[in-house]
Formats: sequence, C-alpha cells, structure tokens
Amino acid sequence: MRRVLFLTLVFFVSYINYSQADTAPATPTEYIVTIHKVELYNSTTGSWVTVGEGDLTFDIASANAGGVVGSYASGAKIPEGVYTRERTTVSMTFYITASGTVSGIDYYTGTGNTTLDDPAGLVVINANTTGPAVRGTAILSQAALLGSGFTVTSDGNYFYHEGDLPSPITVKKGLTKKFRIKFDVTNAVEFNDAGGGICYPESPTVTFEVVD
Repeated sequence: MRRVLFLTLVFFVSYINYSQADTAPATPTEYIVTIHKVELYNSTTGSWVTVGEGDLTFDIASANAGGVVGSYASGAKIPEGVYTRERTTVSMTFYITASGTVSGIDYYTGTGNTTLDDPAGLVVINANTTGPAVRGTAILSQAALLGSGFTVTSDGNYFYHEGDLPSPITVKKGLTKKFRIKFDVTNAVEFNDAGGGICYPESPTVTFEVVD
C-alpha cells in the first residue's frame, strides 16, 4: 500500500518587514540545503526513532532531489508501533540561485550579503539588476527561528520543528519501510526591492511518500 504524506519537513518561512518595500515570489534554479537528521515519533513506545542521520547537502531544485533524500531516509528497519509525528533537523545555511521581477524590475541573486535587524540577525542575499544570477548564501537567525516556534540545536548550526503526520504510520515487527520524497520549489524564494534588492528563502512544498 502506498500513502502520500504532506509534511512540514525541513523548512522555514522568513518574515521581513519593510514598510515601503515591494516583494515578489520567484522559483529558484538552485535551492541547496543540508539535512542533519530525520526522525519519526513512535507513539506506542513514546520515543523518537532516527530514520536518517549524517549531513546530506543537496539541491532540492534538481530533478533527482527526491531520490537523493529518499535514499537517505529509506529502508530503515524501525521498531514496531504507531508513528504519529516527524522531526527533521536542518542547517541554518541555505544556498540559492534565482532571478525574479519586482514592480517591473528584474533582480538576480549575487554573492554579497546583508544582515538584517528585522528579523534580527537574518542574513539575506544581495540582489542586483544586471545579472546573471549566481549562487548566494542566506543564513537564518536564531532570533527569527525561535520567534517562529522552531528549536535551534545547542551548537547553533541547525534547527528543527516537530510536526504531526497527516495520518499515522503503523509498523509491524521486522518491517522495512521505504520512503520517497518529492520537492516543489515553485515560488520558494522571495525578492524584495529594499536596499537595491535582496532575496531570501521561503518554504517549498514537500511530499513524503511511504511505501508499505
């Protein structure tokens, strides 16, 4: 049996407040993240079970992204029980290549960065109007993450958010689960015309498929 689960897996939606700034979403050509750990909650035993661990850096905008992550968290023999929640730990650093149009002006990601006061400490990618788009680095801030209900790890490099599975996963003794993950990065970054142009990550759509 195949079940498709829509998860909150991994991602953070940035919030930036500029009173006079115009914004527009865009679809990136690169959206590179690092997964540190994927866990499922066994409600039968009251414990978290790791189904994938170890830093995996990959481009979720690429055609093979789902296969890469599926291999990371697939085929694990997890204890029997009923699994009801998921928790994915992710690096606070993102790498993005994108272009977009704000109020009729084309913007392109560059290599420069700006650290914002709102939300405090968020590092955004400087955008320009000349192009071409190149890979830029965005770093989420602890203040913004904590204010949005996320948990930052003790070393300050990763964050996670626990979420309920849309439907429980029941695992029988000795069963090996296979996972398939698909990503949709449509409108997964935001361009803002403040300060000559900036770009920052938004949330992609993640489909998590469990195959019995």
